[in-house]
Amino acid sequence: MPPGRQVTAALPQDLSPKRRKELARALQSDLRGEVRFDAGSRALYSVDASNYRHLPVGVVLQKTEADVIAAVAIGRDFGVAVLPLPR
Repeated sequence: MPPGRQVTAALPQDLSPKRRKELARALQSDLRGEVRFDAGSRALYSVDASNYRHLPVGVVLQKTEADVIAAVAIGRDFGVAVLPLPR
């Protein structure tokens, strides 16, 4: 991607299945926490305390501050938004 141009994939369908697998592998290799891309986990984390419902591409359950930093960096590299949810 050219410098200064940011593309964000807001929905799971914005990423090809191959790209989603690459994202999951990148997260799994760099994080100590859990990385979940299964339908059940994605559905569980698609709601919050509002009426907003948006199915995420995947879910990261961080164990360390380094996991958060790595997840944000990987998300940036893949052009996906990283949204924190308190649980």
